[in-house]
Amino acid sequence: MFTGRRCTPERLGLGSHSSTFATMRPLLNFDVLYIVVAYSTWDTLLTLMLTSRQLNREAAKRILRHPCLEADIEIDGLGDRRAMSFVNFMRAGGGRCRYLRCLAIGGARLSPDVSEELAGIVRQAISLRRLRLTSAEASFYNNPSILVALAPLRTIDHLYVSGAGTLTYRLLEAARWPLRYAEVGRAMNMRMNPVDFLRAIICPTLLELVLKEYGYCMPSLPILVCPRLRRLVLAGTWAPIAVWARLFPNIKELLFR
Repeated sequence: MFTGRRCTPERLGLGSHSSTFATMRPLLNFDVLYIVVAYSTWDTLLTLMLTSRQLNREAAKRILRHPCLEADIEIDGLGDRRAMSFVNFMRAGGGRCRYLRCLAIGGARLSPDVSEELAGIVRQAISLRRLRLTSAEASFYNNPSILVALAPLRTIDHLYVSGAGTLTYRLLEAARWPLRYAEVGRAMNMRMNPVDFLRAIICPTLLELVLKEYGYCMPSLPILVCPRLRRLVLAGTWAPIAVWARLFPNIKELLFR
């Protein structure tokens, strides 16, 4: 699950005052202040970003990679303006993309130029671990360059998708992510066979899988067996128990919702 508080461009101090830093010399050496940054709370980090250029850089890095404050940057209905605020934040301080651990993308329609700018940030997110796609089909239909940028990444191990359809399937089929957790919900108008989604999601590293609203799912052999899966959650998705036992021979927990 996403463990951090929501991090938006506004909360990160990207307003008109963000480039103004205090000119007073700190009472503590920066070596000491960097240690303070490492153990600071979320709100303290946001405040420290506004005090000096050095602390702006260090606090921003901590926000993006802190294990308890994983940033959930959502590009949603605010469109181009919010997306560009996020892009500018990630480019500041010599480039912050490599520190990004979490990313959430909604289905907002962005202009082609802004969509490409955001895709450029995604391509550089070489440490991205958690990806949330809300209204995935709408997002990829409106912004195809983002789909292309996500596929080559090699570090995503937690995936949350709602509104999945044909474009989402193409992404999952092309990606080679070492997934440990996947939660996928079907778009209501999706016509494709849910078995195809199983083939695209299943990988040797997967430990937990949540399928939502796929209806009756009767896989036909041959289909890739997932030997490491331990927990399967089915919401609005059903098939004979024997099918799941064959697909996931080492499963420990099977839940129906």
